[in-house]
Amino acid sequence: DRAWLEARLAGKDAVADNAPVRALCAEVDPKAPFWGVAYQSTTVSTGPILPGVEAPESMWVSVTLADDLGVAAGLRYPDPARAMAAGVGWAAALEEQRKDAAVRFWLTESRFETKGRDVLFVAHLEESSTKLTVDAVSEMFLKE
Repeated sequence: DRAWLEARLAGKDAVADNAPVRALCAEVDPKAPFWGVAYQSTTVSTGPILPGVEAPESMWVSVTLADDLGVAAGLRYPDPARAMAAGVGWAAALEEQRKDAAVRFWLTESRFETKGRDVLFVAHLEESSTKLTVDAVSEMFLKE
């Protein structure tokens, strides 16, 4: 949309002036090699991320990579009751994914939990699992 782009270029509705986005930025680890936030304004409408589970109004993620790999993410809902309902759906989906042996490897140390309006996801891969993952991904991308 041209009008939207021109408004951004003119400095209108800057992220620094957007309290919900600033609140999301407070949730991430800005020193992490990868982090991001997403806020859905009321002018944007999308479907659910997970079928049967209400889409969040915003989300954030921080990924740390040293000898091990860590992921901390959150999905923010309008109120605690909706977060609780969504958290049940997200946790059920995680348990379903763990039934697949190929996926279970990455999801052994992961969980969803609900805290207020947020559904939080935490995952950790130990050093040997991280190395195997990095090697496999590198091999996929470095093949001719």
